Amino acid sequence: MSELSPFLSQGIIVPVTGLRRVTKQHTGLGNSAILTAVFPQLAITPSLDNKALHFLKPADDFMLQETAELLSQLQQKCHDLGIEGDEFKLNLQGQKIAANCNLAQHQQLTLCLHQDKSFMDKFSWLQPNYLALANSLEWLNFADTYEVSRTQACQRFVHLQQNDHGLVCYFSLQKRHVEFIIESPINLFKVAGI
Repeated sequence: MSELSPFLSQGIIVPVTGLRRVTKQHTGLGNSAILTAVFPQLAITPSLDNKALHFLKPADDFMLQETAELLSQLQQKCHDLGIEGDEFKLNLQGQKIAANCNLAQHQQLTLCLHQDKSFMDKFSWLQPNYLALANSLEWLNFADTYEVSRTQACQRFVHLQQNDHGLVCYFSLQKRHVEFIIESPINLFKVAGI
């Protein structure tokens, strides 16, 4: 005779071989080395493919021109330092720029950018303006979702309660192409017209 095991998926039949009595229980503790090795494999990282793509339209022609010059300067500095085929991000946090890798060329690039006064002036003016544009679009999306379902809007846009409203700003460098990107947990914003 066989019985259906509640721990296995339906349809798998396990034969009864006998009864066993458990007299002791052993506790098991997780090892930090094991957890460190396993958690990155278990972690779910959001894919850019799942994010809605929006284009930020600069407020005026001057903002568009400054953005084009900023990206051109960054592309030229990458060319001067021999950073051509690499794909990497320059993370923007406040008035700081940091490469997401530890290669000497990338660290040299961040140092050059910090020392370039015209680049940093443009960057310090453009970044808060683009963050404000992206934040406005996030709140408009929240309002549209809120009209349909309040609970869904509150769950989906919980990141708006975080610092910087969950927005992350960075330069993406891929195969001689530089982009200025603002990313939230559910949306990806790129600058239109460049």
